[in-house]
Amino acid sequence: MAGRRNPRPRLSVTDGTNSAEIARLQEQVKALYRLLDEREKQLNIAFSASQKAVDTALAAQQQVNATQNEFRGALRDQSGTFATKGEVALHVDRLLERVTALEKGDASQMGRSKGITAAQMFIAALIPIVISLVALLWSIART
Repeated sequence: MAGRRNPRPRLSVTDGTNSAEIARLQEQVKALYRLLDEREKQLNIAFSASQKAVDTALAAQQQVNATQNEFRGALRDQSGTFATKGEVALHVDRLLERVTALEKGDASQMGRSKGITAAQMFIAALIPIVISLVALLWSIART
């Protein structure tokens, strides 16, 4: 900042003022300029630190954004594999039609099915009896 300031004024003792007073004022002006230079250095350090903090925060935010974009992309890809509400409704309707048809067919086949089951039970019970009779007749015929 010293390069941008007006040059320091030089006081001279030509008008009869007290030279000690002028020297004291010159020292105060020099002290003020030193103070200004020190404050400028402190401001530059603070600005540099704040700029580094901003750069660090920006880099961290960019990383977070990249991660979020990757997650959004994965969700978008996954949602492309899901069935739509209309597709699900169509499949559910078809399944209900098939269940209804099976229920109607089951009701009409119920009597015939029970009849077949009764016949199967009769045959299953008859086979051991026939085998026992054949074995009994065979043993009688051998004696």
